[in-house]
Amino acid sequence: MAEFKAREYRDQFTLDRRLHPQPGVSKSKVKEAQKLFRSAMAGDYVADGTLREAVSSTDASVNLTHAINIEFVPQYDKAVHSLGDWAGVRTVKDFRPVALYSLYWGEGDATDPDLEYNESNMRGAGLGKHGEPLVIPEGGLFPMVSMTGGIESFYQKLRKRGLRFDWTWEAQINDTVGFFEALPGELLSVSTDGKIAEFFDALLSATAVSALSAGTSPDGTTIPANAKLSPEAIEEAIFQRSRRKIKGNRIGEASGYNLFVPIGTRRFWDFQMNRQVLHVTSGGYVEDGGRYNTVLGNVTLVESERILDNTWSLVPKPGSTRRPVIEFLKLRGYETPELRVQNLQGSYVGAGSISPFEGSFESDSLAYRLRNIDGAVLWAELHIVHSNGTGGAITRPL
Repeated sequence: MAEFKAREYRDQFTLDRRLHPQPGVSKSKVKEAQKLFRSAMAGDYVADGTLREAVSSTDASVNLTHAINIEFVPQYDKAVHSLGDWAGVRTVKDFRPVALYSLYWGEGDATDPDLEYNESNMRGAGLGKHGEPLVIPEGGLFPMVSMTGGIESFYQKLRKRGLRFDWTWEAQINDTVGFFEALPGELLSVSTDGKIAEFFDALLSATAVSALSAGTSPDGTTIPANAKLSPEAIEEAIFQRSRRKIKGNRIGEASGYNLFVPIGTRRFWDFQMNRQVLHVTSGGYVEDGGRYNTVLGNVTLVESERILDNTWSLVPKPGSTRRPVIEFLKLRGYETPELRVQNLQGSYVGAGSISPFEGSFESDSLAYRLRNIDGAVLWAELHIVHSNGTGGAITRPL
């Protein structure tokens, strides 16, 4: 069981108010429970027996559960840190839909053939055609702009996820140490999987407006709409995305991208992206080496079982765009998954704690519950390029 580490948190008992101790939990009891648990893990049979007795007849169960949370939360933070390469993070105050407000940009023209999807002709007088503030003449009034209509959101949700499991009296007799030792790892797996599920729910909610269109590269290579994955298709996706408009302005290139591919294919496509394609005078292609290592060096491959076979999605990395594209959502005050144990047994009349197992009326078991509030939001799907692979392969010029 992990020790309190002052260098990580100012308040080690609540991890800077990220944990909410249950009734019966105190700093001194948690530390004693930790010491007893570590001694039992080290093979101290007396400590093992004492631990079994304490869990079955005192409030050691809730204090050990809090100790597990203290160990689990830093592990969870470390595990989800890598997900920061997929999306940003936004903390919200409640479960209502999330809104990202922005100023109206420029003048719209409904006859413009390049008019982007979801273009609004409502404009603020204080911004120019490309979103720049207007020049104010000497003594002139500052023009008004409005944020009330600039809501950017195609998809948003914040949901409560969780599970419940029982620890039986028989299991407590057989292996108390093993149960509590295994809990942090199990909690880490299910909590991280829930966060990943929210991300892909948001990403895969993108509609046809984000799909790869047909195109032709400068050397004459033909890329069909919804092309199968290839280095050339990725180049075309980056080009098409840069030409799309949001509020009158072309998106332009991002500094980095994540390419989401079906599970089991990352190694293959990583190899393909790092092959060299040399155009020879006969008009054919000779493959040898690493041209794409520099050309697509800012594309990171990520595989997932949520990406169906033959499909792929190109997504800008967080921080590489002016406005956020995808963000994880966290509920203020409940940013961390937390394990709780049912603690309804109370005390005997005249004092004395009732065994937690006696407090379970329907079965000889302790009920544990994991609650996690998580979500994700897709703000602007025009930043994403998606292909379902139905368009087939590219066609190189002869």
